[in-house]
Order: sequence, then structure tokens, then C-alpha cells
Amino acid sequence: MLSIQIEFEQLLDTIDKLSSEQHDIIRRRLNKAWSTELKQTLDAIHAKVPPDFAEDKIQEDIEFAINDVRYGKG
Repeated sequence: MLSIQIEFEQLLDTIDKLSSEQHDIIRRRLNKAWSTELKQTLDAIHAKVPPDFAEDKIQEDIEFAINDVRYGKG
């Protein structure tokens, strides 16, 4: 674990030495990677949701859970 931490700190030190233009390039690439991963994750979640699962049912479930926690009854 210590080795990983040292490597990470070395990476951060290296990044600190980059120019602002290089920072911008890294930021754009990371944003693109992050948004791609988020889209894939959301698509995977949506694929598991039954098509007949309505938002009002979700709201009912939320209200039931809140009441169950607060008052011990749904």
C-alpha cells in the first residue's frame, strides 16, 4: 500500500510541473473518460429497470421508506 501511495504522490508531483496547456489536455481527456464511464454505468442501470416501472411508484416507495424509518410504519 505504501508503494502505491508513493507512486501516486510522484504522479501528483509530476502533474504539478506541467504547463497550464498540458493541464487542460489532461482535464479534457479525464472529463471525456469520466463522462463515457458515467454514460455506460447509467445505460447499465437503465437496462435493468423494468419498462413499466413508473416514477410515481418510485415516489411511493421513497415516501414509504421515509415513513417506515421515522414512524416505524409505511
